[in-house]
Amino acid sequence: MTVFYHVTEQVLKAGDAIHPGHYGRELLTITHPAEPLLFHEYILEQARCRLFPQKPSRFHAVFLWEDEGDAKFFKRRYRPMQHLYRVEAPLDRVSIHRGDFHNTSVIGPALIERAMTYAAYYWECEPMEVAEVVYPGSVTVTQHVP
Repeated sequence: MTVFYHVTEQVLKAGDAIHPGHYGRELLTITHPAEPLLFHEYILEQARCRLFPQKPSRFHAVFLWEDEGDAKFFKRRYRPMQHLYRVEAPLDRVSIHRGDFHNTSVIGPALIERAMTYAAYYWECEPMEVAEVVYPGSVTVTQHVP
């Protein structure tokens, strides 16, 4: 088992499982077509489907952090009201993706002409600094991280 970190609004305890797809289901509840997050995820998914179909879909994954400090930064900056958990995940039978988290933030409606280039980079290149792990299976909570 490999240790990762996960941020979620769910209240969990040690031994609980976090299943893939929660984020994808949240995206399906967006009703305004101009929502930047929807555009962002649509471009990333289109790039994955066209160029890297072997990579796990962000819509059917659990998002993990390899480093506790990176997870705390993400929580503090983007999800301050949510919870941070240390989790364990088996890596022996799954294909994960390590994406450059900072690269995802440049994808937006203002960059529509370059969006596919940035999205392809996310799927193709090793992260420069902070790795966002797209994990296609369930993970197990080991502890809450304050």
